[in-house]
Amino acid sequence: MSASSLVVTARLLAVSLGWCAVVSVPAIAQSSPGVVSADSSAVHADSLRASALLANLGLALQGADRTTAVAAAEQDLARLDSIPGAIPQKLVGHNALQGYYSSFDIDDKLAVNARTILALAKQLPVLIQPRATRIVSGAYRNLASLQANELHPDSAVAILQAAPAAFPAIPTLKDRLTPDIARYQMVGHKAPPVYADYWLNRDSASPPVSWTNGVSVLVFTANWCHSCRDSYPTLTKLSADDASRGLHMVFAVSLDGQFEGTTMPPEQEVAANRQYYVTHHGFTAPIAIQQPASSSTTIPRNDQAFLVAALPQLIVIDRTGTIRAVLLGWDPYGRRQHALTTIVTQLLSSGPVAQAH
Repeated sequence: MSASSLVVTARLLAVSLGWCAVVSVPAIAQSSPGVVSADSSAVHADSLRASALLANLGLALQGADRTTAVAAAEQDLARLDSIPGAIPQKLVGHNALQGYYSSFDIDDKLAVNARTILALAKQLPVLIQPRATRIVSGAYRNLASLQANELHPDSAVAILQAAPAAFPAIPTLKDRLTPDIARYQMVGHKAPPVYADYWLNRDSASPPVSWTNGVSVLVFTANWCHSCRDSYPTLTKLSADDASRGLHMVFAVSLDGQFEGTTMPPEQEVAANRQYYVTHHGFTAPIAIQQPASSSTTIPRNDQAFLVAALPQLIVIDRTGTIRAVLLGWDPYGRRQHALTTIVTQLLSSGPVAQAH
C-alpha cells in the first residue's frame, strides 16, 4: 500500500471511530520504503460511498422497531461489504451490528460477525491496526463468551490467549483481554462470598452468602436489563422445580442512584427494587443489593469479585463451593437456558441433597 493510501486508511479509521488522530505522511513514509504517491479517484469515490452507507447503517439502528432496524442495517452492511477496500468503514459497520447482536444475545450472527471483524482487521496495514484495538478486543470477547456459554470455558480461555499472537501489532491487546481470561479461569476455583448493603428475602443482619449448602446459581441482574427480564421465567421455574433437590438461587443487584429514570436515595431505590423483584416478578430467592459506586471508576464489590462483564451474568457453583460455569447474557433461542439446566442437572445428580440456606 502506498504512503498516501496508508494515510487515507488511517484517517478514515480515525473518523469512523470518532477519533481525531491524523497520521502524518512523513512519519509513515519513513517506515514505508518504495512508496508511491496518490490514490486514484475511484478509491476516493468508493470511500465516499462506503462512508455514506456507514452513516445510513447508523441511522437505521436508531429505529424504534428492533427487527426492522436491524434488517435495514444489515442491508446497508451487505452493500458496504460489496465495495472494494473501504476496510475502516466495514470494520465500524460490522462493529455496530456486533454491538446489537451482543446486546440482544443473537449468538449465531454474533459469531459470524466477530470472525468477519477479525478478518477485516487483519487486512489493515500493521501501522494502522492499533487504531482498531477496541473493535478487535470486542470480537475476541464475544467469541470467547460464546464458547463459555456452551460450557467450554477452556476453549474460551484459549481463544483469548491466542489473540496477542494473531495481532502482534496491537501491543495492548493482551492487557485488554486479561480480565476476560481471568473470568473464565474462575471455573474450577472456589467462589468468593457475596456481600450486601441491603438484603431482600433475607434477614438484613445475615452474613455474606457462602456456597457449601447446595448447588447455587448466582445471577447478576438489573431492572433495566431486557435480557435479564427474559431470563426470569426460566430462573423462577428452575428454582421452584429443583429447590427440594438442593438448588439455591441468589441474585445480585447494584443500586444506580435512580430507578426507571427517577433519581432517588438508596432506601427509596431499595424499596423500588423490592416492588420490582419481589412483588412484580415474585422472586423468593435472596437478593443482595450493593450501594451505588462511589465514582465512575469504582466497581461494586461483588461485580469486582466475580469479574462481571455483562448482564445477566450467571455463576453456577457446586456443593463444594467451586465455580462450574460462567454464563453471559440470555439468548432468545434457548441456548443459555439449555446450558444452565444441563449443568445444574449434572451437579444436582452428583451428590446428596443439601439443606437450604
